[in-house]
Amino acid sequence: MSATPVTPKFSLQYFFTPDSLVYATVAKGFRAGGVNQVTTSATDGTLARYGLTAAGAFPRTYEPDSVWNHELGAKFRLWEGKAQLNAAVYDIEWKNVQYFYFTGDGAVFNLPSARSRGVEFEGQLRPFRPLTLNAAAAYTKSEYTSGLNLGQGPGSTTGTDLVLVTDGQLFPQPAWTFDVGARYDLRLGDQVNAYARVDYRWQEDFATAVQGTPAYSPDSSVVPAQKNVNLRLGFEFREFDVSLFALNLTDQETAGRTGGRSGCLDADCNTYNTYTYGRTIAAPVPRQFGLQVAYRR
Repeated sequence: MSATPVTPKFSLQYFFTPDSLVYATVAKGFRAGGVNQVTTSATDGTLARYGLTAAGAFPRTYEPDSVWNHELGAKFRLWEGKAQLNAAVYDIEWKNVQYFYFTGDGAVFNLPSARSRGVEFEGQLRPFRPLTLNAAAAYTKSEYTSGLNLGQGPGSTTGTDLVLVTDGQLFPQPAWTFDVGARYDLRLGDQVNAYARVDYRWQEDFATAVQGTPAYSPDSSVVPAQKNVNLRLGFEFREFDVSLFALNLTDQETAGRTGGRSGCLDADCNTYNTYTYGRTIAAPVPRQFGLQVAYRR
């Protein structure tokens, strides 16, 4: 497959002062199409419940997709350089979306459209010389603005269409994320600096699949909210940085899961095709302590 994409980018900036500006950016992105792999009998077995076959339902090729990104933002340096504040809003319009569906084997389909809109804030404050504070927050709503329905064949045992994506379905990602941190520096002579840093991150829970799609399971389709605390104590001496660290200090164990009911045949999944015994848990990194030595030139 061949393509001759044009990917322009336009940007404007306006400086209120040498340290404060607003900007606008419009840019286009492009991704090439391709050829789907040859499917196996494992895929045909999964599709057979809907009276479909891989040869009939899966496309041999998929087309390029493209995005237009529109962004407005501002950057301000305040209080004689002691504070920095950045903010941005964006809208991403995605056309001919490449969507991968896996069942034994899988294939890439093209959906008509999707959209991502969001806002981001980040700031840094140095209220007095040894202490630096930072914070960031982001909200994103990414959704498919068109669905993908493969229908059903005459031999369907489900009585329903095979719906891969529903119109308005959200992407499997958290809508809200927050980060805060602090660092305290203490000079020990002309060449040695001691420091302590703590960081906290939180993200909202989110769904990996929605009711009415093959991937949905009421037992494992929600990733719970995540929170994480990291701590670091160290010394900087010339080009060396020696530090003790603790990752996931509170030993959080909430995580996404796979397993349980799948192939739901009704809205509440009281009737289903498959039950996977046992659970696979995608747990976060357990609490860790360590020593790190870094050399920077």
